[in-house]
Amino acid sequence: MTSTRSSREERKNSSFRRVFWWTMGYNRVLTFFYTMFVVGALPVGVLLGIIGNRDYYTDMSNWTESTPEEVAQMFGDTVRQSFNVQLTSLVIPLAILFLLVWCARNFSYMHGRRSVDLFHALPVRRTPLFMGTYAAGLISMLVPLAVSVGLTEVVCVTNGIRGVAGSPALFWQAFGLMALTMTASMTFTVFFMVVSGNLLNWFLSVSAVALGWPVICAIANFTMSAFLPGYVSVLPMALYTALSPYFAVYSIIPNGIYYMLASIQDGSYSVEPDGVIYNIPVEFVIWWVCFTLLLLALSVFYYGRRKSECAENAFSFPAARGAVRSLMTIGGSLGLGLVVGTLLDNNTAYFAGIVIGAVVAHTVFQVVITRGFRRFWVTIPAFVVTMALIGGGLYTLYTGGLGYVSRIPQAGDVERVDFTLPSVPGDESKECYLAVNNGGGITLLNKEMEWEDQLTPYFSKQGDVDAMCQFHSQVLTKYPGPYLPFGKKMDYNNMQNFTVTYTLKDGRTLQRDYTLPLYQDDENLLSALATVQKLPTYQSYILYYSLKADLVLSLDVYKYNEKSEYSAGNNELTAEQKKQVWATFTQEMNSPDFSEPSDLVTAEEAEKESNAEAAEDENGISSGSSDSFTISFDSIPLDQISPEIRALITEEYQHPIVAVEGISINVPQCCTKTRKLIDDLTKQNGETYYYNEDEDPADAGPADAS
Repeated sequence: MTSTRSSREERKNSSFRRVFWWTMGYNRVLTFFYTMFVVGALPVGVLLGIIGNRDYYTDMSNWTESTPEEVAQMFGDTVRQSFNVQLTSLVIPLAILFLLVWCARNFSYMHGRRSVDLFHALPVRRTPLFMGTYAAGLISMLVPLAVSVGLTEVVCVTNGIRGVAGSPALFWQAFGLMALTMTASMTFTVFFMVVSGNLLNWFLSVSAVALGWPVICAIANFTMSAFLPGYVSVLPMALYTALSPYFAVYSIIPNGIYYMLASIQDGSYSVEPDGVIYNIPVEFVIWWVCFTLLLLALSVFYYGRRKSECAENAFSFPAARGAVRSLMTIGGSLGLGLVVGTLLDNNTAYFAGIVIGAVVAHTVFQVVITRGFRRFWVTIPAFVVTMALIGGGLYTLYTGGLGYVSRIPQAGDVERVDFTLPSVPGDESKECYLAVNNGGGITLLNKEMEWEDQLTPYFSKQGDVDAMCQFHSQVLTKYPGPYLPFGKKMDYNNMQNFTVTYTLKDGRTLQRDYTLPLYQDDENLLSALATVQKLPTYQSYILYYSLKADLVLSLDVYKYNEKSEYSAGNNELTAEQKKQVWATFTQEMNSPDFSEPSDLVTAEEAEKESNAEAAEDENGISSGSSDSFTISFDSIPLDQISPEIRALITEEYQHPIVAVEGISINVPQCCTKTRKLIDDLTKQNGETYYYNEDEDPADAGPADAS
């Protein structure tokens, strides 16, 4: 039967209304139970959360350092977190399950030859028939959600939850977000109902796209990471759900995916409430509105041209089948390639896996959809086109990702550089030693002497940026092309991390993250690293220059030999002992003869070590272990910090910062006088834990270090 309508005698809009109300009545029992479950999951769940936390937050004896307003706000944040948990772990999965069941119940007539003839014989045009059923499904799904959110708001208002009741639009943002993504999900599901010939193909197609697309994005991300040195993921979370409307809402709700997985695993969760409940980008709304309208228009268009003979066949529209098949071919190809390449660490195996995965995925999908090899050879041209796309993408990565690997901005175009440097000194100088042992982040403390923020080094001056670009250029010499994903023989004992983020003056950013092997014979690279470590800007972040004798807090010693190890500490230093330690240490650190050799080995030595097991004694103590001497310092008042850092803190932080957290400095081996002094002082009044070859370390207790 190919007719698109069975009667010309119908009044405008009357058919739509009749179909809509008939469908609503036909599904009233299903809708009723769905409503009960949603109402029970959200407002009741939030109410239980309020009851469970009320005593804790209303008892001000628990909050001696907070005002009632601050406690009320924290109570609201906790309730809001409970709302998000109920939303992600119960309500959204229930809504998705409902729409799948509802679509299968009300649109499956298209997939049965008898039922489709019956429905298409009704005195109703196809468009009102389709749209009336579709609208009934939307209303049945969204109205219970709105009622549930409204009741939740009432529950919060009546219980005086300020953090939520003070901003009632927050819950309705949640409903708007769910309405947007659930409407897209309904349209997505119905579209595949229209273009599928039977329920099995509908289910397989929906699953292949909704579940396969995020997996393919993840595989593509892993593939780019394997090929491109320094690769930092450029795929936004929104891309992973761009063709998976069922999961789109989880990319917006703070910790949404975490809540869902935690509830599936053990029902528990532990994260801090997010300060902003929803941050919905404009492009997110635009995408899903356009996605919904496009699929709805295609559904109406294809449904009007769908032949009744398509029921119980493979697919009513080959174009949709081809698109889904290509998607699965790409996923199977790249996925099997990564698995085989990772297991064998071989590029030949990787590319063989690419081809085998593509053939298997293409064949399996075609056979399952068409229930045999009927017209299989007709799909060969489409397979060739798909393989050409895969090959073109891999060749692009093989040649450096269109310049991705070698891209370094001009220093004059850079506004700011944030970075982390390798944890090895560029040379044997004091500055490089301190850069490794005391450089990096500075922990800021507020007036309550509690953690407030972390201040990390960055460069903005032209000369500093130029030095960083020069070092970055030297790093690239460790990664010559062409670029292949496997067989790199990584020397994990000598790997160092280097991350850099350039913020350009035009607002763009360029990020790189390297894990590179570094050896003593990398002279040019180490020289460039030393130049960066010695920059006055970077040295100003090193707290060693802000320390004084009265800040010395404790001394610690860790000693090793072939048969024993012990640790000793001294936390009861006199003022005179502190001065003596600090004076001796600074004298040796500032000596022109200071020289602390790097622990790096040559590439040849590293290769020899990787082919032999480390020599260990009967207690498992490595013969290569060296003694460690540490001086720990108390928190440093802000007025003692270097002027550059103090000015930066004052400008960037609104909350008053009064100090920075204390640090510990490892005393280098060349500071022999300081090491001997620390050893002597800890032996006088320090606690010592001694392990020998006849003693289990777990049973060891205090003993004399001598």
